[in-house]
Parts: sequence; C-alpha cells; structure tokens
Amino acid sequence: ISYGGFEDDWITIVDIPIGRPTIEELRKEEMEVITVVDTDRVRTMTSIFDATTRVQEEAMLGIFLTSFVIVLLALGMVSFTKDVRNLVIVPIERMVELVHEISENPLGNNLSSKIDDIN
Repeated sequence: ISYGGFEDDWITIVDIPIGRPTIEELRKEEMEVITVVDTDRVRTMTSIFDATTRVQEEAMLGIFLTSFVIVLLALGMVSFTKDVRNLVIVPIERMVELVHEISENPLGNNLSSKIDDIN
C-alpha cells in the first residue's frame, strides 16, 4: 500500500505481512486497486489489495459448474439414447426381421411377428 500527495509530500509504503505475496508476485486478476483522489486532483491515495482467495474461490466454483453441466449432459444423452433405441431402432429391427422371414418363405404362416406382437 502506498500513500502519496499529502501535506508532507511523503510517500509511505506499508509492510506486507509475512506469508502474503508481494505486489510483484500477484497476477493482475488477483489485485484489487482502489485510488482515492481529492476534488483538486492534487492528493491521491492508492491501495492494492490481495484478492487471491476470491479468485481461487471463483475458479473452484467454475470447475464445479463445468462438472455439473457435464453430468447433466451425460444423463440427458443416456436418456435420449434409451428413447431412440426403444422408439426407432427396435421397430426397424423387427421390420427387417419380418421382411427377411417373408423373403425366405413368402407363403408361410408361421412368422415370428404376429399382429398381437406388433400392437
């Protein structure tokens, strides 16, 4: 944190606690910069805050959201595949089987698909 432009024109730099990253070690996304300027635009005070914890929490929430969307898409795909199989694939397989049996024995009465089976 640095203060400058006050009555004494001293620039003061405050010590950073041990274990916290310095300003040079922070990425742009991890810094919160607040600048206060007086009405004459002569005196300013700039503060730089460490927002590393907030950025890490946002990253974890993004990972959780992405995982949740992947799970939803997978469940939707499984449900859709089951419906497609029951409504499209199985009837087509039955029709192909019936056409194959009719082509082998066009006058035969013992077909595997009866009228009752179709309904």
